[in-house]
Amino acid sequence: MNKCTESSQCGTKFCSPQGSCVDCLSDNDCPQSPQQQVCVNNSCSLKILDICGDGKRTSEETCDDGNILDNDGCSFDCHVEAGYICTGGGPESKDTCGKIVITQSNTNPEEFIIDFGPSWVVNPEEVTNQVQVTFTQTNPQHFEVSCKVLSSHVLKIVITASIRTIL
Repeated sequence: MNKCTESSQCGTKFCSPQGSCVDCLSDNDCPQSPQQQVCVNNSCSLKILDICGDGKRTSEETCDDGNILDNDGCSFDCHVEAGYICTGGGPESKDTCGKIVITQSNTNPEEFIIDFGPSWVVNPEEVTNQVQVTFTQTNPQHFEVSCKVLSSHVLKIVITASIRTIL
């Protein structure tokens, strides 16, 4: 068996101080030149760099719309901005972001219309999984929330509050 003198001779393994090619246990075991490598499942592999603004969403980014501008839904550091939703992005594709507009009904104070804009399409089967309503208040109350799809990018949400009786 040949002894190794450097990790580049070991493929996805690293060269131990004893000269054997062995599985990595941490990123420090993997070669760092000419390209940085990381230890994943005991094998060394190239690290995919997160480059914000390149139009490729990676694990460290919540969005990447292909630029580093603020106030367009995806911030300069590739995080979804408040009041926006970004969809469609992945390792090979950029996100499209749209502003979310919430209006309260003039006729029913428990009814709200949420318009996600034309860049987001509502999937009726996933509406209950995608919409999260958070209440900040001091009075203990029970709320019932119902969602109805009005168009491809508009939801109607009805929030009904009732006093909860504690026995």
